[in-house]
Amino acid sequence: MKRHSHFVFLVLALTSTLVDTAQSTAPTATPVSGAARLPFNTSAPAANASLVTVVPPEALTPSSDLKNVTFSSIGFGGGTTASQFNASIPLQTTDNATVAPLETFNTSVASLLPKNATQVISKNDSSTLLIADPSWGKEIVVKASSLNSTQLVVSNATDLGSTTAFTTVYNTTTVVQNDDTKAYPWQHSVCTATFQEQSRWQVPDGGTYHASVQLIVRSTILEDTVVPWTLSLASAGGYTDAESTYGLVNVTVENGTVTGQVVGADQTLLAQAGNAPNFDLIIASSFIDFEPVNVTVNGNSCAIVVESNVTLEPLPNVTLSPAGGAGIESAAGLTTSNGQITDLDGNAVVFRGLNWFGFDDGNTGPDGLWAGSSSMTLDYANIMLRIKSLGFNAVRLPFSFKDLKRTMKPFGRSCSFVSGNSLAASTVPTGTSVAPGSSFPSLSEPPQSTQTLGVCSGYLDVGTTFNRLVYVVRLLTHNGFYVMLDNQFNLDTSVLDNQQQWLSDWTNLLRAVAKDPISRSRLMVDVLNEPDVFGVRWEAANGKPGYADLCIKLMDAAYSIVPNALFLVEGTAQSGLAYNWGDGLGSTSAALKQYGGISDAGIFFERVMSKPYLSQVVASPHVYPPSITRAHDKYTGSALFNRLSMSFGYLNKQGYCSRSNPNNCHRFPVLIGETGTNFQSQADQQQMADFALYLNNQGAGNDGQHNAIPSWFWWAWNANSGDTGGIVKDDWSTIDWNKVNYMISIGLQPWYKNKSAAPARSGSGCGDVPPDNKYTCAQQAGWGKCNDKFMTTNNYCQSTCGRCNPCSDTRPDDKYTCAQQVGFGKCNESWMISGGFCKKSCGRC
Repeated sequence: MKRHSHFVFLVLALTSTLVDTAQSTAPTATPVSGAARLPFNTSAPAANASLVTVVPPEALTPSSDLKNVTFSSIGFGGGTTASQFNASIPLQTTDNATVAPLETFNTSVASLLPKNATQVISKNDSSTLLIADPSWGKEIVVKASSLNSTQLVVSNATDLGSTTAFTTVYNTTTVVQNDDTKAYPWQHSVCTATFQEQSRWQVPDGGTYHASVQLIVRSTILEDTVVPWTLSLASAGGYTDAESTYGLVNVTVENGTVTGQVVGADQTLLAQAGNAPNFDLIIASSFIDFEPVNVTVNGNSCAIVVESNVTLEPLPNVTLSPAGGAGIESAAGLTTSNGQITDLDGNAVVFRGLNWFGFDDGNTGPDGLWAGSSSMTLDYANIMLRIKSLGFNAVRLPFSFKDLKRTMKPFGRSCSFVSGNSLAASTVPTGTSVAPGSSFPSLSEPPQSTQTLGVCSGYLDVGTTFNRLVYVVRLLTHNGFYVMLDNQFNLDTSVLDNQQQWLSDWTNLLRAVAKDPISRSRLMVDVLNEPDVFGVRWEAANGKPGYADLCIKLMDAAYSIVPNALFLVEGTAQSGLAYNWGDGLGSTSAALKQYGGISDAGIFFERVMSKPYLSQVVASPHVYPPSITRAHDKYTGSALFNRLSMSFGYLNKQGYCSRSNPNNCHRFPVLIGETGTNFQSQADQQQMADFALYLNNQGAGNDGQHNAIPSWFWWAWNANSGDTGGIVKDDWSTIDWNKVNYMISIGLQPWYKNKSAAPARSGSGCGDVPPDNKYTCAQQAGWGKCNDKFMTTNNYCQSTCGRCNPCSDTRPDDKYTCAQQVGFGKCNESWMISGGFCKKSCGRC
């Protein structure tokens, strides 16, 4: 993981005529020459410099005339040119001996400008010369009349009206201010340390203060400081604890000082501000003031620049639009009906979702916000927009309660910004034409907290990891997404450690989310991820609680808090029928007989049948191909279909019928909580192609045992998903179009395809008339009825079912369907494109 910082040198030209008429008989000493060590290019003067004269410091004596001094143009390699002034003002000691002058260089003028000024250069006239010392982080104005007495007037960088006179002598600076003279030791700093406090919070009940901070270090000397080197910082009150989240190792806190080692190969501190390594820390203090009074590199002090502007704010609020969330179809809530997910008005709701982990693995937030150098990958809002533009409308957030109690890692990073056109282009595959009428979407409500120019995702630094999760849910739901919260059991054993605490943690989280009406209306609760991982069965066994009992207890507690949220139940402990963790919801007598010894999901279904939240329960199995499951059979064709239907498919068609009253049956919707692959193996390609048929209930996948399963969540957005890879590739920017094309075959609708914008063609009979008044076209499509004969012959639901566009879906041969070709990753093969095969499935309409 690398981050790149960029220096910007602003080209300035200033011509000043400074005449020192004072005479001196002091002995002359040859000062160190800065000009001799810098690549001056006098043949390429700054365009607006009237005269370029480089005065060698050796030629300067206390009696010298300093005339026609100007900024000189200097080459910095790579063709880059910047103006830099290297004036050396001879200084005198108390015994009148001339000593080496303080070298001065101009840094980024942005760091010199006072907040209330537009330019520093206007401060100068023919009698003054502006120079800048990066080790001070301030502008220094040298008055011609001051050269005799070697007096420097230093203007504070935040207030040009406030000046302090410095009379410089050897090893001592006498500060003259309000006629009160005090002596301070003088040491030319070897570095600058910019301290940026990004957020601050206090432990409940008046405990210790914490802050997330970033420290940016630059060298001001002529040699590199190679790794390993030591960085330390201390505040006036002293720090009590610290945790490095980026850049430092072996961090310790002794006597109020934080010390860490810098060892990264890319963290050598290059000479003369050649780079700017940055370090992220979570620090604690008994005092509210975190600003350091001492920062050192290998024991040598740095000049400190503080850029903090935070308040003790527990959590930023998302400002609600007057409509209660622009672009949101329904803010009332979710429920189910007859095996389908609907809103409270009975309209079908279909989830095309993805998983985005990071709240479960120590990252303390959505993972990947450290990748790259631009806002394409570093800014959460931009990523959210890209996900939306690809057609996803739901995000599953795996989390760990242990992580929610961890110290939050700061996410604010320096970044370069990318244009909206670049974002849009990144979400269209190369060679694909954008459909007429398509428009790149926008966020309904982008982050409302203060954003800093040049900093990405700083608005996610909201004090605690718990608050960050609540805020991320809020950002997603206010921008049209549904959110599934998933307790990632394989990384969080809270439920086994202390079941009562686990229930309390869940209800506390749901109460925090439910404070926002839009968040609670678009919420799903995945009780426990893949219970199999630690041997949890439907029934209590082997000293572990029963999964059925855990589900019922949490739903009992949560229903009063989020009554219109969906409760998702995964499968467990049905090896043989289920080929991966998270599958295994079989309860029929046939399944229990054929796969003897499996745990009985009927234990849960029997209990939930009498619960008031029955209509809020959704089955959410996980389905993966052989590269993950290591399956050697039953992963394709009818064997796959029979196994899936026996495990969970039966629930949305036959339903579960009470064992005490067989006439009391209930259809449960099925939602695939996880599926995914990198499509590298032929076995994976074969299973995923057939799985698409099963989800769509088409062709051989229409086995008569289940209805279509239109809702699913792909694993994962994350490029660092080891077994599946991500929807984005290793750079966290490039989209894996093989995966997107597969998801298009199971219902994903990216913005550039603009299916909803395609107008019905007059005279063609194309419309969106449902077959009856009982069910809408969206419901018919969700049930996989689009290609049924009664629908096609009567031209029902043509627009919703995509029959208004004459684009063909011709398969290249009789061996494999277009859905299978998509699964095999063949869409972009030249023979597929030139032959016009599978245009609809491959998204080339």
